[in-house]
Amino acid sequence: MTERVRNGWRTVFAWDGFNRMKAATDHSGITTTFTYDALGCRIAKRSEDKTTLFGWDGDVLAFDQN
Repeated sequence: MTERVRNGWRTVFAWDGFNRMKAATDHSGITTTFTYDALGCRIAKRSEDKTTLFGWDGDVLAFDQN
C-alpha cells in the first residue's frame, strides 16, 4: 500500500503482485477498485454505483463505457 497526501487530502493505493493498482481509497472513504484481464489490461473500474468498462484492441484502448 502507498499513501499520498495532497492539499491535506489523503488517498491510499493498494497494488497487486504484478504492480497494478487494485484499489484506491480517497479521503472520504470511497474505494475505487480495478480489474485486469490475463494480459494485464485494465478492463473495469468500479466505484460506489458507477462502473466503467474498458475494451482493448491489442495494447491500444479501443473504448471505455460507463
